[in-house]
Amino acid sequence: MSVCSGEQLETVHLQRQRAQAAYDLIDYYTQFSRDDTSRIDSLKKEGKEGRRQVAILLRRLATLAKEIDLPTADKVDRNSQSMEW
Repeated sequence: MSVCSGEQLETVHLQRQRAQAAYDLIDYYTQFSRDDTSRIDSLKKEGKEGRRQVAILLRRLATLAKEIDLPTADKVDRNSQSMEW
């Protein structure tokens, strides 16, 4: 029984992490659509790990902008492309 409970907890934990990542990506998308890059700018200042996270995030934002059909998609795609180094 404890093995089953452990597996269920792990599954719930992974689902929560994925949900949080999706929420964060949507939040970054919304900020980018408003030309607000402050969160990403501060993340870039966190050293090598921060810059790595920014690169991953920008790729995800560009992919998301290409996948969805919203008026702001082109703007988000341009913003994410222009920030990459």
